[in-house]
Amino acid sequence: MESKDNLISVLASLYRWRKQIAVSCGAAILITVGISLLMPNYYQSATSFYVASPDQFKPELIFGESQRDMEFFGDDLDLDRILTIANSNELVEYVVRNFNLYEHYDIDTSNILASIKVSKRFRGLYEVKKTKNNAVELSVEDKDPIFAANMAKMARWHIDSVASILIKASQWRLTETYKAGIIEKERALRAISDTLVKLRGTYGIYDTETQSELMTKLVSEAEANLARSKARLGELEKAEGVSRDSLMYLRANIKGYEKELESVAGSGSSSQFNLSKFNRGKDLVDTYSEAYTTESEDLAITRQRLSQLESVFRSPISAVHVVDEARVPLEKSRPIRSILVLLAAVISFLFSSFCALLLDAYRDVKWRDITEAK
Repeated sequence: MESKDNLISVLASLYRWRKQIAVSCGAAILITVGISLLMPNYYQSATSFYVASPDQFKPELIFGESQRDMEFFGDDLDLDRILTIANSNELVEYVVRNFNLYEHYDIDTSNILASIKVSKRFRGLYEVKKTKNNAVELSVEDKDPIFAANMAKMARWHIDSVASILIKASQWRLTETYKAGIIEKERALRAISDTLVKLRGTYGIYDTETQSELMTKLVSEAEANLARSKARLGELEKAEGVSRDSLMYLRANIKGYEKELESVAGSGSSSQFNLSKFNRGKDLVDTYSEAYTTESEDLAITRQRLSQLESVFRSPISAVHVVDEARVPLEKSRPIRSILVLLAAVISFLFSSFCALLLDAYRDVKWRDITEAK
């Protein structure tokens, strides 16, 4: 019953002060309408995009030389990198410089704090955020809708450009490393080639496999001819009636086969078909030939990787996937005058009602007695 009486007394107080409350609310509404009409209209242009994966800049994935598949959309680290670029002072300075925002925002450039003022002004009208779908939404407000759209486009383009440059800078350093490696490999390959030429000339080796087969065949044939001639000479010397000239001819053949065998298999001959010299140089030539082949293949692979990396470096690959391009807004984003008027009316009503209740609650207090008692 007491709460009911309190509610009735509150309503009674409000009713007694109804005219004053109505005047207060009306005045607040009129003032708010007047102020809101003087406020300029702002237009917001927005663009949204997804972050691209750095895999698109990797030659081994582009040319199918990796075991894993390419990712086209970036992860959380890539998203953080883009958001960092989007909120950087470098981007703000770029937009300020390219759109002459000092003049656009009517900021005196001679003021020592001019750069801080223009930065705060732009950041107050600029917003970058991550959406619930992990996309990036960039928006810019301005009194001129075309100007707002152009700034949003330029900001998004610059974010893409800076992100690409950061990746391509790493690619450039890698290309320089490859180039230096190629120069070093070419130098090593020339050294191996020069040594191999000297070894081939010293030992008379040009094709170890072919020459090995040929020398083995020559030695076998020389040994077989020598053995056959000696056996024949032995038989003829036992036989009667063999002419002396025939025996001398066989002995001469034996001497020739011995010389031939010594030439092919001996250690002191200067003949190019020398098995002893061949055997001394074969392992060295094989070692350097294998090193030359390995180094040549490695150099070819490095050159191929450099070519692929330079091809990717020159390609205009984007670091973002644009979903919505910034368009010229047709409707203003603020102020929403109806909401401002409604808020003014509600606040005015609450404040004037509170004042009315307060006055009614303390109307019987004798303030003079209280002040004089002090």
